[in-house]
This record gives sequence, C-alpha cells and structure tokens, in this order.
Amino acid sequence: MKFFKATLLLAILFLFFQTTVASPNEIIIEDVETIWGPDLTTASNDVIDSTDAPSQNLSEASVSNADTFWSPDLITASSDITDSTDAPFPNLFEVCVSHADSVWNVNLTGEEFLKPDFWIKEIRPVQVVWKPDINDDGRIDLVAGKPTMVRVEVGMENYESLDKDTQLEIKLFLPEPGGDFLIPKIYRPTIEQLLAMNKQIDVYLDFNLPLGDHIITAEVYPLSEIEESDLSNNEDSVDITVKDTHGLNIKYFRVERPESYKPVETYTTTTEKNSEFLSAIYPIAESEFDYEARNEIIEGHKREWFEGGIKKDCREVAKRAKRLGADKGVGIVSFGINDYFGYHGIPGIGGKAYRNVEGVISADHLWTTTGHEIAHTYGLRYWEEVILKQFCENSSFGFWVSKPQEIKNGVCIMSEGRGYETFENVWICNDCYSYLFKKFRENKEDPEILVVDGMIYEDGRIELGEWYRVQEGMDDLDEIVPGDYSLQILDEKQNILQQVSFDVEFWETESAPFTFAIPYPQDASIVRILYQNEVIIKFDLGTKLLNDAINTLPSDYNMLIKNVEEASIQQGIKNSLLSKLINAKKKAEEGTVYIKEGRYKLSKNMLTSASNIVQAFINEVNALKGKKISEEEANGFISWAEKMILTLQDQIARTL
Repeated sequence: MKFFKATLLLAILFLFFQTTVASPNEIIIEDVETIWGPDLTTASNDVIDSTDAPSQNLSEASVSNADTFWSPDLITASSDITDSTDAPFPNLFEVCVSHADSVWNVNLTGEEFLKPDFWIKEIRPVQVVWKPDINDDGRIDLVAGKPTMVRVEVGMENYESLDKDTQLEIKLFLPEPGGDFLIPKIYRPTIEQLLAMNKQIDVYLDFNLPLGDHIITAEVYPLSEIEESDLSNNEDSVDITVKDTHGLNIKYFRVERPESYKPVETYTTTTEKNSEFLSAIYPIAESEFDYEARNEIIEGHKREWFEGGIKKDCREVAKRAKRLGADKGVGIVSFGINDYFGYHGIPGIGGKAYRNVEGVISADHLWTTTGHEIAHTYGLRYWEEVILKQFCENSSFGFWVSKPQEIKNGVCIMSEGRGYETFENVWICNDCYSYLFKKFRENKEDPEILVVDGMIYEDGRIELGEWYRVQEGMDDLDEIVPGDYSLQILDEKQNILQQVSFDVEFWETESAPFTFAIPYPQDASIVRILYQNEVIIKFDLGTKLLNDAINTLPSDYNMLIKNVEEASIQQGIKNSLLSKLINAKKKAEEGTVYIKEGRYKLSKNMLTSASNIVQAFINEVNALKGKKISEEEANGFISWAEKMILTLQDQIARTL
C-alpha cells in the first residue's frame, strides 16, 4: 500500500508542467521523516524512508499552484521543516527526486528563476565632457589628437547564482587610424572584479582616433557556457565624429610695478598649472597647444579712472604676444594683500578681459583663471547679458583623461567660484565646452595678419595704438564680437578688401580698448574705422605701420638688452652678446632717421646691417644653448631676436 501511494504521488508530480532542469543546485535530505506535498503548503508523511522510492532514477516532476516555492539555492533540508512558512526562499519550479543508498537528492530550479543576463548598457567616449554634440546630429563629437577614454557600462541581472570567479569577455571595437579596420580592446574580468569597478570598464586609448564619422562597438559574453535569458542585447554601438580643430599658442608675461604693488610670487608654477588645466578643458589636440612663459617683465601702467591702467596692460600684453606669433597673451599679476587689482581699485578679483582685446590679465596663485579669461576673448559669456548673468550657473560633469580623474557635479570654469592653487571641483560644463568647440572648428589657413590696437572714447574720439604686421599667425576674425563699429581695409582705388565689425565695452567707463588680429590682404592701402556706417577716422596703412615700427624698434632692443643683462650667464659671454645688440640698435636707429629724411637707400643699408648683426647674435646663442646658456634663456633670446629681424625686414621692404 505504501508503495502504491508513493508511486501515485510521484506520478502526479510528473504530470505537472514538465520542463528542463538547467544547471540545478542540489540539496541533500537525509533521514527524511517528512517530505513536502505537491502544493508545498502541507507536508505528507506517506513517504517516510528511502525504501519507498519506486526506482533508482525517478523522472522529473513539476510542482505548480503553490503559494510559496523554494529557491534554487536551498540549504540542506531536514524533517525540522514541516510547513511552508519554514521554506527559506521562494520560487520552486522543478523537483527531481532520485534514489541513492537511502539518501534523497532533491535538485531544484525556480519557476521565477530568470537565467542570467549580461548586456552593454552604454558606451561613452569622453575627452572633456560627456556626450558633446556641437551640431545636434546625434553623434558624439570628439577632437582629433586629444586624449580619449571610452567607458563601457555593463548591465548584469540574475548573476547571483553564478560563481563570483565566472569570467566575462568584454570587447571594444575602435576605428583604426589610417585604415578601415577595427581595433579590438579585450578585457576578461570576473563578475567580482566587474562589480568592484561599478560594472564599467574604462578604456584609455593609446592612439588617436581618425578624422571623420565612425562607430564604436562593444560586446559582452560569459566565457563559460552559461545560457543567458536574452542574447539580443550583448552588443551595442555609438556614433562619433572626430573633428579637427585649430591650435592655441599662448605667451605669458609678468606685469609688475614694484613701487605700486607687490611683484609676482609664483610665476613659473602659475603659468604651468594654468596651461595644464587649459590644455585639459579646451577642445584642442595636445600637439596643437603651445605656451611660453616669457622672461621679460612688462611694466604695468599707472592706475587710471575706470580701470584705464588695466585696459592698457591688456593691450600691451596682446601686442607683445601677437608680435611673437601667439594667438593670445596673458599677463600674470600679483594676488593678495597689496596686489595688482587692489592697486587698480577692484580688489578681490582674479582676472580681467575686455571685449575684442586678445590679451588678458590673470592673477598669481590661481590655477584656473587663465582658462576663464581666455574663453572671454572667444566671446564666451562675455557681457552678452546683464552683469548678474555673466557667470555660468551650470554644473560640470566630465573626465580629466590624462590624470585620470572623473569630475562629478563640478563648478564650470565660466562660473564665479574658482580656488586658490587648486583644480578641485572646477571643470567646464557641456554648454560652454560646445561653444568653444565650435570656435576652434574654424578653418585656419595661417595667413599674414594685421594686429590693430586702439582706444575708443564715448565722445567719439579714437586713439590709435601701435599696429603690427605679422607674417604668420592665426586668423582671429571669427573670434571678434560684432558691434556698431567696423574696420575697413581698402586698396589704392578705394575698393574694400576686408571689413570687420567689432564691439567695445563702455560699461561704467568713458573709454574702451580694442586689440585683435585680422587677415592682412594683399594690396592693402587705406584703413577706415566707422561707427554706425559713419567714418570717424581714415589713414594710410603703410605709413602707419612704418612709423609704428620705427617708434617701437628701440624699445624692442632695450627689452632684449635688459633680458641679457639680467641673465645668469658668464660675464664674458654676456659682454659679447650685449656688444652685438648695442651695435645693431645703433644701426637700426640710424636707419630710421634716414627713413624720416627720405634717404631710403642709406636706410636700407643700415637696416640690413642691423638685421645681419641680430642674426649673428642668434647664431652665438644657438652655439652656447644648453652649455653656457640655459635652454630656457636661450630660447627666450632667440624668439625675441627673430621677431626683431622680421620687423627690420618689414621696414626694409617698405623703404624700397
């Protein structure tokens, strides 16, 4: 009778919802006095010992209509469990009972037990901010030549029953530079390792992505033969566009006036840190960013009403930088008690920029201010709204790839809050980065440029500064904020060759500076500056450039002579170099006198002689560089001397 009841019970179990047991876990029940009935709500004493088992290998039996099920990872059960409330886990689906030497082996899997699933949750390439899309085409825009990281986020579900050492294979397929093939990056973390990495793999690229539109693909699969619940989500991709941007060259100068405010304290460190940060947050390739901390000191202007002295300093910094072939100039000033800005009547600030002036002032000890001020020169958040809204209020999220360091909920560089000698929690928001990205997308042909400079007063007067022609330089035309003023360059027949609209800032002040570079067209002859289409000044460009070059040439020599005098080199070498510079200066001055007298042939001879002597100076410095003269000092001497030769050659050309 007992045998019949046991057989009937097992037959009923067999008829319920047959299914395949997938890698069931095992639970051993020894000396069973009580075993669960088919609905797992009551216990049955009909099966009381192993001798009642009908066969060695009983087929599968399904249990359904149960209020409470056992889970597939059950612990050892015994007769102590006598009702459903004692079941430690829910969701029993299949029960397989077999007989082996008086021990019942019950293998269980769950009806609601989902098979494990692994999928690619997201692929996020990053260089500065997450997901920049500057033209709203649905593709992530990246800068060619900039350090890149690709974050692959993996989704995981129902993996708890797997061994923690189970390995996954994650592949990232990237476009190969110079070809159409894909480079796979392969990673094989265990489940435990991936969980420790927040289910994400950060792939730092050791090569530059090629220009153009591409697809980055990632896939994830278990290495062992594990059946997943969904095989359609193991692979995903993201569309990117790698864009070229023009570079950025910056020249730093110390701006000091010891009798008025204290000197700069940490010039080298401040310029290095500002450049490191600027290179990280700007949309430029590593190889396309260049900066130089110049040794010469610019003597700051005296305090004038409504920041007049600061404006003149910005103009001077811009002109010096442009003459050295740079895009932007930065004047580093003292910060703190008895500092530069306190002397000029606006204490507590860290930097200053003016609309359409390519030079800025940035305070010592502040490592992120230069990035803020330089962005203003590109028109970013520059007084386009009322003063209370000039600062960015967006939070910044991104990644400093070269460190590496993730930025979460940081302060945007264009906000008001930036710290003392720190980068902490300062970055750039997506909106501001996208704005700069567009600016740096301009197609630069490196034409000859004209550096213009002046001051406009509210009563309509224009005070022209020194203008320069630079043989090579970046075309900053699109960086100029348009406004009511315009500058026209005409040929001899009064045809307009170049026209630039620009704006100036009169906010609570009677004067506004402008210093910027524009393309220098061939056949340029006349310049007109207009206000609302009315000409307010007109002059001959060739005469202006020649006179300015004549007037500034002595100061160029004086500056280089001063730098050599203050250099830490042997006195004999110093005397040799100074002798050449003094001789060249004398001949250049004689040449300029002959120009004013109209004796152009003699002028040409003297200017040519001065140019040759300066070249001899460069040759001597090159021979001693890294030996008797430090490389840093030698490079500074050579750079300044080369620009002097260009000025001399320009004068020679204009005297013919």
